[in-house]
Amino acid sequence: MAAWSGWTVDGSTLYSMEGAKIGLMFCVETENAGAPRDMDIMDRFYRKFGFEGEIIRQPSKEFMLRSLQNLANYSPKPVSCILIAFSGHGDEKVGEWNESELVTADHQRVKVSSITSIFSETNCPRLKGVPKIFITDACRGRIHEFGVMHGSGKIQGLRAKNERDEEYLRKYRTSYRSAVINDMFAVYAATPGNPAYMDELTGGYLFFCIERVFLDHSTVGIHFMDLFIRVKQCFEKINSSTCVDLPLLTMNMESTFSHLLYLG
Repeated sequence: MAAWSGWTVDGSTLYSMEGAKIGLMFCVETENAGAPRDMDIMDRFYRKFGFEGEIIRQPSKEFMLRSLQNLANYSPKPVSCILIAFSGHGDEKVGEWNESELVTADHQRVKVSSITSIFSETNCPRLKGVPKIFITDACRGRIHEFGVMHGSGKIQGLRAKNERDEEYLRKYRTSYRSAVINDMFAVYAATPGNPAYMDELTGGYLFFCIERVFLDHSTVGIHFMDLFIRVKQCFEKINSSTCVDLPLLTMNMESTFSHLLYLG
């Protein structure tokens, strides 16, 4: 078998950024002390990277889904990238297949799969091959996970408050279904079954780490996925700087990107 010689990064391996970049953020401010910071971070993100960005505050379920459908139907000019962000509350959806849900300002629930499916190749063929980014800073459950301490003698990668919570997480994740479509990158502030964290000064911890990586430093010539590895490392630093008795912060990324993405 011949040795693999790698490949050259050229136009055929890159997502084209020649069309419009469209951004849409939904922010539920109710009991979300970090909301002002989150909106400020995403407003600066959209402006820095040339997105036609809109921030919608206190969206109802109906308005949120209609706005997403309008984005899928956007037609004034070709689109090269979309970025949808959410700051607010979420929970778990338990059923035949478990999945994550978001909670809108009118206390209605929207399955994450209902959002991503709007932009699937079947429902939105005009965006086939266009990178679709989803940033979600919301809880994905209510069980706090603390990780496993070195020298504990415990093999399983779970340490909740009690064995009942640990067993629930195992069963929940065994039947968990990701909301995946082609050419998608999704990042969540928590793993399935866990809550997300924020405070008034930093905002949501996911948006805080995005700010540190994307807005506080130059990103020219750095691949999008590499930047989010740095965001994940920022998360890990938050863990290492907090007390061991505090819940574990674990950012979750899912990608079906087929090309390299450079935002600039």
